Amino acid sequence: MSETKYGKYIVTELKQKEAAPWDPKISLDEFVPALFLDDSVVKGAFYVECGWTLPPFARETRGETHTHDYDEVIAFLGSNTEDPHNLCAEAEVKIGDEIHTVTRSCLIFVPRGTPHGPIVFKRIDRPLFHFTCGMSKKYF
Repeated sequence: MSETKYGKYIVTELKQKEAAPWDPKISLDEFVPALFLDDSVVKGAFYVECGWTLPPFARETRGETHTHDYDEVIAFLGSNTEDPHNLCAEAEVKIGDEIHTVTRSCLIFVPRGTPHGPIVFKRIDRPLFHFTCGMSKKYF
């Protein structure tokens, strides 16, 4: 942003992240990246990314089972401002050996080393906002 002392900490432009082996190839018709942050964008920052998942999501499964050596938070937020807790979608999220059905806006905490993924969308009725962050300088 600005060349002031703290202006460098305000990120407004999207930097594409490096793809991980478990990341599927998703078209912009399905997912629109909004912002990305890590140590390569702002020195010292931890990993954060967010974007919009759009209906109809043509690919049912997002990602493969994987682990990280850092804690991660995965968030899904519905876009119905009259009922913000309604995800207006149904997704199955695998954490460890459990599959959880998600139909409400949520934050999912995944402890380091815990296998997670894939995320399987059964339906998406309205755009939903997707956010992930991890206590790591880089996503992997």
